[in-house]
Amino acid sequence: MGWWWTNLQLFAIITASTLGFPEFVPPSHHSVVRRSSPFLPIISIVRPSSSASRPLPSPTHRGCTVATRQWQCPYYRLRQRRRPSGTTRLNNIYDDWRADLLSSSQSEYTYDDLILPTLDEGAIIRCLEEFEDSDHGKTMFGRHDLPASIGITGSIEFVSLDGPEATLSLRGKFWHRRETVLGRAAMYLNARMPELTSIRASNESDLEDFEDVIDEYTGEVIYREDKRSPDFNGDRETMEYQGIDPDTRGPFVFGGGGGGGGMIRPA
Repeated sequence: MGWWWTNLQLFAIITASTLGFPEFVPPSHHSVVRRSSPFLPIISIVRPSSSASRPLPSPTHRGCTVATRQWQCPYYRLRQRRRPSGTTRLNNIYDDWRADLLSSSQSEYTYDDLILPTLDEGAIIRCLEEFEDSDHGKTMFGRHDLPASIGITGSIEFVSLDGPEATLSLRGKFWHRRETVLGRAAMYLNARMPELTSIRASNESDLEDFEDVIDEYTGEVIYREDKRSPDFNGDRETMEYQGIDPDTRGPFVFGGGGGGGGMIRPA
């Protein structure tokens, strides 16, 4: 079995003896069971099967004649990848992908996890759910309490799949521009399913932030309806005036932890 296994048996015997097993019997009178993994061996020294029917005392009992001990290789502990202190682990693959953390120590996902094996309706719906339930989605969609509290009611829904072309629908009011919402969803869907060549809205009005209300008799535009959610504290208008894209920041200002646990910027 090799010199290393002989030394390993000797180490197990010395360790078990040192830890206080009184009537320890050498391995030649025992059966030795070991795990197949070379990095996590478990040595279990037990009595032979011929004495299995006899009641055995607890291993902690002073008169015990059976010694059982599990040992984990210290080398394995050194090889384990540990998360650096002070780092944050995001639980949603969309957040990790957006923050470029995949295949890093800060993410439980890899780039291999990102690519889905099949392109079908179920996969698209699953990805949209991940997008909406991500920390980023918790600032954008009305299904969450914080956006709903300021009048956001928007949602994104799957409509159809025709070969490599997917059609989505945007409903309700968004604080972000509607084309931004569709664009971010499309980028994520394409990252997870590269076979997708086209992702579009179900109709043109889905991407319009304003809608003309027309008089049915004269055909004239009466007024323009704002399809966006209310600018609850004036930040969106201020950023637009300053030439800043409001969608790069979103409606909320968060602390250092980011995500969905922040607070609303006061008016």
